[in-house]
Amino acid sequence: MSVFRLNRFRVATRIHAGFGFLILLGLAIAVSGLWQLSAVEADAVRLAVINRAAGQASEEMLKVSVIAEGAEATSQQVLAGADELGRTADTLRDEVGQFLAAMAEGREAA
Repeated sequence: MSVFRLNRFRVATRIHAGFGFLILLGLAIAVSGLWQLSAVEADAVRLAVINRAAGQASEEMLKVSVIAEGAEATSQQVLAGADELGRTADTLRDEVGQFLAAMAEGREAA
């Protein structure tokens, strides 16, 4: 003999118990869904923060790239100026050497 027999309850009681169980099951599913939804929301917030940080990093990288291009252009100008200064120094050294040679010849001739 079974301990729990549904036959001893009236039909109305069994139907009420069945619907009550379905309502409890629905509530459990709803609570579980809300809990999962809050976890998804937390993940979405974290993704939004990461996306914002990635956007800011991208903007900063663009700024660094522009600065690097400017630094490269300035470096090229400095290099060109240094080359011109070197040529001017070579010319000046040659002229001073010629002047000193001329002065030495003038002393020897005198």
